[in-house]
Amino acid sequence: MPTRELPRLVEEALHDMAACDAGETMAGFVRERLPLLKKQARSRNEAIVNRGELAIVITGDAAGRLALASAYAQALHGFEITAGRDDAESTVLKTVQWRNIIADEQGNPLPFRKASDKLYSAKSDAEGGVLVIENIYDLPPNAANENAVAQAQNGAFQMLADLLTEYAERDYTPVIVLTGEADKMQRFLAERRGGAAYFTNPVLTATAAAPPPAPDVPAATMSDVTVTRPLKLKKPGL
Repeated sequence: MPTRELPRLVEEALHDMAACDAGETMAGFVRERLPLLKKQARSRNEAIVNRGELAIVITGDAAGRLALASAYAQALHGFEITAGRDDAESTVLKTVQWRNIIADEQGNPLPFRKASDKLYSAKSDAEGGVLVIENIYDLPPNAANENAVAQAQNGAFQMLADLLTEYAERDYTPVIVLTGEADKMQRFLAERRGGAAYFTNPVLTATAAAPPPAPDVPAATMSDVTVTRPLKLKKPGL
């Protein structure tokens, strides 16, 4: 069976993620799953691939997480799943810290609506590309008021859920990538109301190393990076 030829940007993305994807689980998702999702969307006469089917969680070494997220963003652009003016331009990749979403400049937790609006603003900044949310389990610096913290977290998390459901088939909704430590993220998602319902597939993992160091920099210690995918949601009403 002949090997499917992939767009140049996708091949470059696969090359870039190789050092951080030793098990090639993420590479397999890019090679096989992304073209299939695009084909299925076309067969349904849908303009875009449902963003809920593209969202992923990456845990492990911090540098490895960023490298995998960046390569994933390039692969999405290479397949023309995310926006871009030409094949030489990378898609938008915006990274935000969760604690900056749920807190004001003084570190105090935001009210429910303001936290929701702040994540929506980040979504707008990443339109047509990829929005990376780091450490979704983090609390605001001033977390003494547990009720206020809960309100801030719930407001932002509700908007995140909306991006993966209600907004998932809208033009320029960014692909969501969550990054952080595996045990903390798993615990946080399990504690969110209905959070477990977002996952409809078994967790898939890939063991990887941190990115290779730049010249004249001592080699980084090998560490595991777990890629959990997808944050695939059941469509509302189904």
